[in-house]
Amino acid sequence: MQRFFILVSTFAFLYFPIKIQAQWSAAPQIIISIPSSDFANVSGAGGGFGVKVIRDFGKRSGFGLRGDFAFLSHGKEFTQVGTSVGSFIAEVRHQSFRLTFGPQYSFGSRNFKMYGGVLGGFYIFRTNTDVNTSFGFFQDSTGDAALGWNAGGGFQYDIGLGPWLDVSFEYQTIYNITTEFQVRDDQGTVIDIQKQDITANEFTIKVGVIFFLK
Repeated sequence: MQRFFILVSTFAFLYFPIKIQAQWSAAPQIIISIPSSDFANVSGAGGGFGVKVIRDFGKRSGFGLRGDFAFLSHGKEFTQVGTSVGSFIAEVRHQSFRLTFGPQYSFGSRNFKMYGGVLGGFYIFRTNTDVNTSFGFFQDSTGDAALGWNAGGGFQYDIGLGPWLDVSFEYQTIYNITTEFQVRDDQGTVIDIQKQDITANEFTIKVGVIFFLK
């Protein structure tokens, strides 16, 4: 069902009939990420940047289709991990690329607009882990792809300079993220960390400016 939603959203975003009077807009953004639930136990708060592209089918209100791309780097988190040779404290850091598509509905006045939407798509996570043990320092990194979705809303305000201020708040859910894995030292010695797949949840705050294109 998740894959079906993502494929339909992507198709609609790219191939919706062009005979409809559509307006394009684009917004570069600064992003703040606040992990919650299980994700907060293995990842600190993070930040990054992104851009969203919107195809509106109304001048100031109504239905539109949106695509988001973002890169986030999360702060390090210290967590106790079980390994094949004992339990140790590990330093874990996450990075992620996100590409999502979905519908958006907006409404408002000449100078102010509010909007909400639900998007689904692809998330690529990179996890860096350092483990300092009594018999050596181990580190490694791995990448993992996952599906996820987000829901949220925001507002846009005409600040009188051409582009509008754009602020939004979203709740993200990413499924089956592997947070712990295998690490090795400089000599190639490997210890296996007990894997833990979690559903990553986070709140994001996005601030940017939106440009309305012809």
